[in-house]
Amino acid sequence: MGSIWGAFLGSMVLGISQAVGFRLDPGWGILAGHLVFLLVLATRPQGLISKR
Repeated sequence: MGSIWGAFLGSMVLGISQAVGFRLDPGWGILAGHLVFLLVLATRPQGLISKR
């Protein structure tokens, strides 16, 4: 929890993916959120906006 902007960006990405999932099928909303969460963790484990 080092970046407020990273948390904000992550929450927006998660919310949009869940909204798209619920639009396609009501059961896919939660699944879409989990898949995006796991995809981000797999590709960027240091966070979306990391300080180097």
